[in-house]
Amino acid sequence: MNKNKLDTGFKIRSLRQRQMKGQNAIAQNLGISIAAYAKIEKGITDINISRLTQIAALFNVKPEILLPSYIEEEKVIESSVGNIENIEKINALNSEVIKLQSELINAYEQIENLKLENSRHRSTRSQSKK
Repeated sequence: MNKNKLDTGFKIRSLRQRQMKGQNAIAQNLGISIAAYAKIEKGITDINISRLTQIAALFNVKPEILLPSYIEEEKVIESSVGNIENIEKINALNSEVIKLQSELINAYEQIENLKLENSRHRSTRSQSKK
């Protein structure tokens, strides 16, 4: 077995486990069997750049993170997981901002409707006095 294939497979397996995803879910997303995916993690199957890019996208990491390197694998994976956690926090905050913006727009529309009603009411009262 090629050491480089093992390194890539190890990184993929570590990312999957840290994100608490099963091999079945990843295999389905890739459109391959669980056995074929397991061979990737074990370093038995060579993967091409297209597949590497597809796997990286599933884990929200850059493809080069999965390539064999001399950097300690744990540091690379921890950095990637930290980035994923930050992305999740940013997405949650963005959702909250969108919700608050929607509430603000609704409040502004209510104010404008009240102003319009008040203006109509004043107009009706002034016409009835005449």
